[in-house]
Amino acid sequence: MRKEMRVFVGVLLLALFSVSALAGGRGDRAVKSDAIGLHLVSSSPQTGFRQVTTTSGDRMYVSTRATWTSLDVLSVDTLPGRDGSTLSMRLSGSATNRLTDQVQRVSDTQVAIYSGKSIIGMATVNKDGSLTVGGITPDRSEQIRRVVDGDPVVPVGPLVTVVAAGELGGQHLIDVYIEGVDSLRGYQLRLTSGGGDSGSLELTRVSVDESRDDFVFFGSNVINASTKLLGQLASVRADGPTPANQARYLGTYVYSATRDASGLFRVNVESGSDSVLVGPQNGELGFNVGADARIFVGSTKNDRDSR
Repeated sequence: MRKEMRVFVGVLLLALFSVSALAGGRGDRAVKSDAIGLHLVSSSPQTGFRQVTTTSGDRMYVSTRATWTSLDVLSVDTLPGRDGSTLSMRLSGSATNRLTDQVQRVSDTQVAIYSGKSIIGMATVNKDGSLTVGGITPDRSEQIRRVVDGDPVVPVGPLVTVVAAGELGGQHLIDVYIEGVDSLRGYQLRLTSGGGDSGSLELTRVSVDESRDDFVFFGSNVINASTKLLGQLASVRADGPTPANQARYLGTYVYSATRDASGLFRVNVESGSDSVLVGPQNGELGFNVGADARIFVGSTKNDRDSR
């Protein structure tokens, strides 16, 4: 009964945060404020795609969720031109394989590049799996380059960071922290991973360890919830908000590498409504996201045989 009740509370908590976020408005909340998302494009309707009309009046269909993110982009090269910059994006090996496979099935060799909810460019898929964007403004080109290179930005307001916390039993632990917030009542977070030369990281567990003395709500009356299916964790303090000016723990994500995984993988907070901070009076708080957590998975035959 206790387990069933906890799951029920978790569902209510996640729903509460989603409703609260919509009711309170987005404001200037920035989750990886200039992060980019790569969405598949089709000229005909597809399941999981939505219709979009471009500024030129053209109609196309774009996947509702990003298939790749800035975590999957290894490098960005820019060549200035008379009609704007030409930008070339090279993806990780595993992302290139997924791109080639999915473009053949549902796309017209184009990918929409989003910044937040706005399309900032249309990329053409090359035969080698790289992406080329023509006619992009220098400002947008620099924006994308900064995201991929992970250039540090001095944050203003709350900062959520992810930290590679080592391995346990062959699994990779990622701890999430928050700092720079005057009054926090609750949060909901979702992480995403990308990169690697082959294979992927699979989420195996999500949890909030409220016994840790650096837990943001340590010693308070709290309700915690987590769901591996949705890849989300959440916590709310029942007796009012608390400050978190110094780095405080929010939760832990545990990943396993697939047997064919190799290379450098990156993990960070996913942008969008899946990640929310809640302050006093259930108001939504703006926040920034720190650098990616990096996990290297060995690629030798002995490494693969030992997993």
